[in-house]
Amino acid sequence: LWAGSSDSGCVIERPKMLYNDKTGKYVLFFHADGNSPYSTDSSSNYAKAKLGIAIADSVNGPYKLLGTYLLHTDTGYDKNWDGENGHVRDMNVFKDDDGTAYVIYSSDGNANMYIAKLNDSYTGLAKSGKDENGNPVGVEGKDYTVNFVGASREAPAPFKRNGKYYIITSGCTGWAPNAAQYAVADSMLGDWTVMGNPCTDDGASTTYDTQSTCVVDLGEGRYMYMGDRWANPDKGYLLRDSRYVWLPIEFTSDGGIKISKYSDWDLSVYDSLKPFTVVTKLPTKANSLASLKKELPSEIEIRYEGADTEEAVAVTWDEISDSEYAIGDFEIKGTLANGRTVKATVQVINEKLIYFFDCGASDTEEAIDSSFYDAVKDELGKQIVNDVMDQAYTSDNKAGYTGNFTDDLGVKYASSDIWGHGFWARGNKNIDYAFDLDAGKYAVDLGFSEWWNTTRALKITVLTDDGEIAAKDFTLKASDVTNQQTVEFELEKAAKVTVSVSKTGNPDGVLSWIAVIKTDLEKKADEPVVPAPSNPSTPSNPQTSGNSGSAGNAGTSAVPAVAPAQQTTTIADAATPLAGKEVSADKPKDTKPAKTSQTVNVEETEQEDAVEADENTNDETTSETNTEVSEKEDVETIADEEVPEAFDENEEASKTGFIYGILAAMVAIMAAIGAIVFSRKRKL
Repeated sequence: LWAGSSDSGCVIERPKMLYNDKTGKYVLFFHADGNSPYSTDSSSNYAKAKLGIAIADSVNGPYKLLGTYLLHTDTGYDKNWDGENGHVRDMNVFKDDDGTAYVIYSSDGNANMYIAKLNDSYTGLAKSGKDENGNPVGVEGKDYTVNFVGASREAPAPFKRNGKYYIITSGCTGWAPNAAQYAVADSMLGDWTVMGNPCTDDGASTTYDTQSTCVVDLGEGRYMYMGDRWANPDKGYLLRDSRYVWLPIEFTSDGGIKISKYSDWDLSVYDSLKPFTVVTKLPTKANSLASLKKELPSEIEIRYEGADTEEAVAVTWDEISDSEYAIGDFEIKGTLANGRTVKATVQVINEKLIYFFDCGASDTEEAIDSSFYDAVKDELGKQIVNDVMDQAYTSDNKAGYTGNFTDDLGVKYASSDIWGHGFWARGNKNIDYAFDLDAGKYAVDLGFSEWWNTTRALKITVLTDDGEIAAKDFTLKASDVTNQQTVEFELEKAAKVTVSVSKTGNPDGVLSWIAVIKTDLEKKADEPVVPAPSNPSTPSNPQTSGNSGSAGNAGTSAVPAVAPAQQTTTIADAATPLAGKEVSADKPKDTKPAKTSQTVNVEETEQEDAVEADENTNDETTSETNTEVSEKEDVETIADEEVPEAFDENEEASKTGFIYGILAAMVAIMAAIGAIVFSRKRKL
């Protein structure tokens, strides 16, 4: 398999097998490794890293070795310490319902995980493209995909249930166990969404001292996790005494999976793990964790898979943090009276949030999930000052990261969500964000995720030109995926504020996202919506300025503003004069001014209409009569509403003036009709 010393020999790991229905062959796959033949002093048995393939006519063999191979090469991804693309380490294979088979493998120095389609005989890769010399090559997106880029995931264990694809992986910590992760997709070559750790109880941080290797379909909707326990604690952690651990998989109400710790179990356990869905509608959004607590029900209705009816079950929710300023997508968990659990994801957006930056989102070519940023913008609108997901600070935009990517910052990409990427500090440097802020009280939220399975002692410092105004020390653990920290501070005057993440131990800092909340923000009362005047010649506009500086509107400015839910009718609603005075409604600058009075409008309209044909004269007169009635009704309606006393005292004078206006309009109409008749008689 590989040249090497007689002492070291060769390495064969993780053997997997598929049966090919078309060829009738059993195909064996394995991680083939060994010493490097190019270095006589190499002590590594993991320099080769290729895929071994062998075939047989019977499951018991004998097997013929076809060879060991590099897989997709020259993919353009960072090769890390491999020196070339295509190396294969931890691997697995998967056969879909239609017979299409895939190989899943860690490559590029274990940084990336590839999923590649096999050819029809399962003895090589499917390659639909051609290179410049006409040789077959794989096409990314069609023949293979590169997943969890830079996340250093290994030990893939894929499976499929009810049309949904799942994959369980581990981190890279040598032979020592670590926390598992699982992801879901709609196809093997589709986009994989990381869901988190499937293990939930004591021992979850080490996957119960195992590393994923396979998921076995036992039939009837039952699936079993198989993990390698490389270092057996019962035998002094000897690698040669490695063994398997088998655990049942539970499918949760939100479509996820759950693996629990069992010391002894049999297949009857699946009777108590029957999948169910939650019928009760649970909250999906909240403006704080405190308000979320109040919305959670004490009883929910569920429906078991295959059942036609719902069942009401009491639920006890896990403790929810009291953090006043927490933001993001939070998973809530509850335990049912029957011992089962429910999970749901709630999006928390603080109503006083003014900045949210997704670190590194603007400085990577990888796909970024903007759903949370978009939700923040949709919820709070222009209150969110930054119009992009991330940016460098300038004197114009007044907020963003400082430093450069040569000396200060690097960008890490493990996944597209807000926790899966961000900045890492270069040697002994800090990660800094600057904000130009007004005087007031603030809370800065920072999100941290440990991408390299190490522990970091970090410090958050808030500074102005006058020095440090707040600080907080904390430890980012190797198992932390979603660590959120909050620092509160107050400004007596407007200032440029720098929020700095620095190390207090050995590893440098990391940062996934940062947000600023103005804790003393007074939400502005909604502007009262002022209906347009009833005059059809005046365009409608629901907006109103709410005050006026003109003397003619002095009475209008005395009307108190009220919220839309309380608003009835104000003086500004009326386009007709009260008490014989001209009172115009307040309008935005782009609103056309109203005519001087309704009486003038009537006269002008009738004089223009009088020029038209004689047969329309009667219609015009009828129309004007209706207009007068409508105007009269408007005045009476306004008089019924609450108006300031200054107008109540002149109510009678207002009515009298209005009647005189109507009489004057009628006289003008009759005069116009007489003039037309007289003119026509002269022509005759």
